[in-house]
This record gives sequence, C-alpha cells and structure tokens, in this order.
Amino acid sequence: MVETVNETNIVDEFLNGSDIAFVRLYNRYKHSIYLFSLKMLNDDEQAKDAVQNVFLKAYERRDQLRRAECFKSWIFTIARNECYTFLRKEKEMFETTDDYEDCITLSSTLEYDTIEQHEILNHALERLRARYREVIILKEYDGFSYKEIAGIVQSTESAVKSLLFKARKSLATLLQPILDETKHL
Repeated sequence: MVETVNETNIVDEFLNGSDIAFVRLYNRYKHSIYLFSLKMLNDDEQAKDAVQNVFLKAYERRDQLRRAECFKSWIFTIARNECYTFLRKEKEMFETTDDYEDCITLSSTLEYDTIEQHEILNHALERLRARYREVIILKEYDGFSYKEIAGIVQSTESAVKSLLFKARKSLATLLQPILDETKHL
C-alpha cells in the first residue's frame, strides 16, 4: 500500500534540510509558478528564468518560512517579487494609464476567426497594470482566497477585494470593444 505524504510533512522535511523534499516541492509547484510568471511577464524565457530564481531563493531562504502550512503563499510571494524585479528592470511597472483609447486598436488588429478567446483575454491581461494583472491571476487562475492574496501582496483582504474589483473593471473596459464587435457579427 502506497502512503501519501501530505504537503506539510514535505515542507517540514525541506525546512530540516532535505534536498529530496525540496525536489518534491519543486516538482509540485514549478508549473503553477511558471504559469503565474508567464502571465505576469508575458515572456516565456523570462518566466522560465523567474521559476529558477524563485526556487533558488526559496532554497536559500528556507529559514524565513515560519510555518510549513504557509509554503504555497510563501513561494508565490517570492514569485511575485521576482516578477516585479523583472518588470522594474524593463520599466514596465505601472506604465499603463487609465486612458483606454488604444483599446480600439486592439479590436481592429485582431482577427477573431483565427484567435481563440483565451488569446484575446491574455492580450487584454497584458495591457493591465501589473498590480491589477497579478490579483486577477492569483484569484482567477491560481484560485487563491482573498486572505491568501493579501498575504502574497502584503496588503489587507479589503484592499485586495477593492483592487480585484478595479482590476476586473479595467479588464472589462479593455474587452468591451471586442465584445461589442462580436455582437455585430
């Protein structure tokens, strides 16, 4: 009979210096960290680099994790910080303004017959402020609770709810020209 080891036990082993436990955690989280990084950075190579940096930092800073049951939030906090490091280097953080006039060009340049809905959504996500993009990704793609997101972004639950509301509103504004155009087809 195969016994399943719960994650808390694996994290405890990792905290006690087990490299095997670290590999197990890496294998368990590498894909979700990669997807998060890819959606934040919009670049495959940067996302791969971010994953490597995240796990290197997690390995080096394992003594900073206080409770094993918080590993998921902790590793995503490292991923978030790593993505912001990449974004700062490219001077892209918070460059998007509240002026959505360029959304109209988005709808006219896309060929709806050949582009799937998720590509349209990903393109709209790329145009959001980094802070908006991250809370949408954490909530809608990674399934974190408001409390977990608050821990990752170092804020309060109410601030996360407000930020997520604004992010969804901005995303809807970006997608509105596309939705309007598809209604006329």
